[in-house]
Amino acid sequence: GDVERPVLETEAAMRIVADFAAGRADTVLTLHGVGDPLMHPDVFEIIAAARAGGVGLVHLRTDGLGEAFEPERLLSSGLDVVSVDVLAASAPVYEVMAGVDRYEEVKSRVEALIEGRRVEAGLPGLWVVPRITRCDEVYEEIEPFYHGWLMACCSAVIDPIPAGAVLPESARIRPMALPALARARRLRETLIVRSDGVALSADGVELGSVLAEPMAGVWRTAASTRAESAAA
Repeated sequence: GDVERPVLETEAAMRIVADFAAGRADTVLTLHGVGDPLMHPDVFEIIAAARAGGVGLVHLRTDGLGEAFEPERLLSSGLDVVSVDVLAASAPVYEVMAGVDRYEEVKSRVEALIEGRRVEAGLPGLWVVPRITRCDEVYEEIEPFYHGWLMACCSAVIDPIPAGAVLPESARIRPMALPALARARRLRETLIVRSDGVALSADGVELGSVLAEPMAGVWRTAASTRAESAAA
């Protein structure tokens, strides 16, 4: 559906990132969501602030379609992981999934990113992760997609259909329930912050605003929510 939220102001983003990092090396920051993060005018400054603040790992997820997807810029940005929603293994299926005929463009951009990264001791300086969502439309392309990209860059992800997705009655592949232990771990370790500052638990419960209170306070609310969930 349509989602309209304000662009997160750079100053606010910097405060959130600094609050989140707090000098801890075991943190992971993922930039993604409704609206490609590369559309933010100061996304690379925000990435640099996260790196300078001591965030352990910085991950960005993009559809690879925007003008800001410049391989050289991404390679020098300080990112650890770039996920790209390639969505398919052929142009016709990509057009069905994305609504635009730009498969070859996205594929070539990802390939340029792979070719430009440095590799030391067999490990890449930047992990490039092509992604596909398992659904009826791409069912026959999952295997060639996965094995092809695994050979090209040593990584690929098959995402499940998001919980709550509205599907036609004829759909054979549907969202699967997350196992209880995996859900508990996600709730314990994950905090989602929208561009309007509202923080949510991993299962979508609103916990407060990181623009109105320190993140530590939001985490305490999250811990209380987890305890109530466990008791239920």
